[in-house]
Amino acid sequence: MNNQHMPRVELDYENLQKEQQKDQAAEEYAFTSRRHKHPSNKGKYIRLYYLTLVLVFLALTVSLMMWGKSL
Repeated sequence: MNNQHMPRVELDYENLQKEQQKDQAAEEYAFTSRRHKHPSNKGKYIRLYYLTLVLVFLALTVSLMMWGKSL
């Protein structure tokens, strides 16, 4: 094989280290996701919804029982 036609590739370790340092610095200052920074209150509202349903059911049950007794 003739090595004259093949390009010679040299690794530039200083530039490689600089690039790695830039990548690390960029990761440190990267933005966090919106969901992580501002979590939703979805679970809180679902719990409140079901609690309201149970309370309405109990209120209707008690009121119907009292109405049935008065007849």
